[in-house]
Amino acid sequence: MNLTAQLDVKLGGGAMASPSNASRIQDLSISSLTKSYDGQAPVLRDISFEIHRGEAVALVGANGTGKSTLMRCCLRLIEPDAGGVKILGADITGLSRKALRDVRAQAGFIFQRHNLVPRFSALSNVVHGAQAWSRGPRTWHQALASKAVREEAMYCLDLVGLADFAKRRVDQLSGGQSQRVAIARALMQRPRIMLADEPVASLDPKAGEEVMELFVRLIKSQGLTLFYSSHHLEHAIGYSDRILGLRGGVVALDGESNSQNVNSLRGLYD
Repeated sequence: MNLTAQLDVKLGGGAMASPSNASRIQDLSISSLTKSYDGQAPVLRDISFEIHRGEAVALVGANGTGKSTLMRCCLRLIEPDAGGVKILGADITGLSRKALRDVRAQAGFIFQRHNLVPRFSALSNVVHGAQAWSRGPRTWHQALASKAVREEAMYCLDLVGLADFAKRRVDQLSGGQSQRVAIARALMQRPRIMLADEPVASLDPKAGEEVMELFVRLIKSQGLTLFYSSHHLEHAIGYSDRILGLRGGVVALDGESNSQNVNSLRGLYD
């Protein structure tokens, strides 16, 4: 049974849910955001947009256009030069480190590289996700974790089809398996919104397609808001409700995915 079929069984089957048109709660709001590096020309210039609860929004644009910079500014992983960022209703622009950590705990983030602890097992890496809502050494390793935490981590691994690999070190896993562990770890955070910076860029096409399908179906099944960047135009169209396109440091496109096609999106790369 492939991953999609496994997921249908675990989640009860059926198509991915679409966000309600009545849901206009803003889970992410960016206003007049600007960012430059070392006094050079701005990478991002006066960026403004909103993402509503339950939406899946894809971010596309040529290399060097600021996709990763924008994704990281959304959680203040890097500091914008100007502008405002609200996530889950909280204006994070001027928050203290502790207050910012509390907001980030509600937001999962999937990186291009998996950012796992190579010598730890898959289960221990997923247990680390509990640090979003539980402090202390019992979230450092599965051997120290409580029974409830281990069971929840195993459930998250099961969702991504890796329950049988729980005790295997992640440096012994394939790239696709490692990224699925990273997804399980993010789900272990119990997030309300998920951000992903080109989550399958490091995978071969077959593994990338499989992981992307699994990832988006999981996010939709949990009713989470999703904001992800991608250089795969087919993934941007096929897995999102809406597409944002960056060109020249500004938002050059903001439209529904079902009104776009690969040829129209290629205009962003001219």
